[in-house]
Order: sequence, then C-alpha cells, then structure tokens
Amino acid sequence: MYQFLLGQIRTRVVHTLFAAPMTIPIGRPRRRMRADRAGVRRAGQAATSSAGAAPPPAKRPGRNDPCWCGSGKKYKHCHMREDMAADRASLVHTRPPQTPRRRRRR
Repeated sequence: MYQFLLGQIRTRVVHTLFAAPMTIPIGRPRRRMRADRAGVRRAGQAATSSAGAAPPPAKRPGRNDPCWCGSGKKYKHCHMREDMAADRASLVHTRPPQTPRRRRRR
C-alpha cells in the first residue's frame, strides 16, 4: 500500500511538471530616462557630433539612480568612477589664486 502511494505521488509530480505550460521570458523592457530640456539639447548636440556618447549632465545623478548614459545600470556601477576621476583631474589643474606673502620688517 505504501509503494502504491509513492507511485501515485511520482506519477502526479511527473505529470504536473510535463503538463505545465512553458512560458518564455521575453526580456524586461528598458526604462525610459527622464529628460529635462538641457539634457535633450545636449543629446541633440551629441548626435550631431562625432563623439557618439552623450556628455554627462551638469547635475550628476545620485549613486543609486540610473546612469545618465542610458545603459540601465546604476550610476555607481557605470560612469561614477570616470566622472569622479575627471573632477579630480580638473581640480589638480586649477589652483586657487595665491595671495602675495608679506615680508617682515627688520
């Protein structure tokens, strides 16, 4: 009787697995990026230029926001390091004006 029960369970499991409808995931649709007017203008300029990629917007997205390039990745995993390196490089080349030092009188 126990063997009969195990056979029935196996039969139902196999029938359920093979009779289940197959669903094939098509892929998730890409999210559309919100574009402000300045971003649209920059994208239009980038399309006419030979650079290919859109320049980063003036205000950077947050770490966990989608990247400005439209890849769908988080900003921190896509272009954040490059943008930070560019900021550091621009800071090295621009020094604040130095005030002349005063000489002590003897």
